[in-house]
Parts: sequence; structure tokens; C-alpha cells
Amino acid sequence: MNHDKSTRLDDITCEDKVEKLVLLMRRLGQTQYQFSKNIGVSNSLLNKVVNGLSPLHSRVELKINNYLERAFSDNADNLFDDEYYQ
Repeated sequence: MNHDKSTRLDDITCEDKVEKLVLLMRRLGQTQYQFSKNIGVSNSLLNKVVNGLSPLHSRVELKINNYLERAFSDNADNLFDDEYYQ
């Protein structure tokens, strides 16, 4: 494995929206099953998205952001804004 000595924890960013989704579920302390029920999609669909077998469609993004707004209306951040993860 090739390690670049200049790589630091602060330099690591989320690669894509799916990685952000996984990080969000972890921060919320929710399993895929719990999160899928909270956003209103099937566990099967969410599992396929997380495992790269299905794309993260805009309608699922909308459901995620709607859930965040309902659950955390005082300080809801848009999951897909890059500033949230900087």
C-alpha cells in the first residue's frame, strides 16, 4: 500500500453522496433499516444504494432532506451541501 506522508486526517473528504449518506446514518446512530423507515424508502433500496448496486436518485435525496428538516428543524443542514462536511 502506498502512503503519501502529506495525507492528514484533515485532508480526507467525502468522495460522493453515498459516502455522505453512510456518514449521516452513523452520526444519527441509525441502522440502514431504521434510516430507510425514517425517510420512507424500502430497506432493500437503501441497501442497494449504500452497496453501489443502485444510484442515489434525486427522489431519495429529497426524502432524506425532508426527513432532516422534520427531525432537526432547528438546525437542519442539507445533507448534500459540501459545506456540511468541510
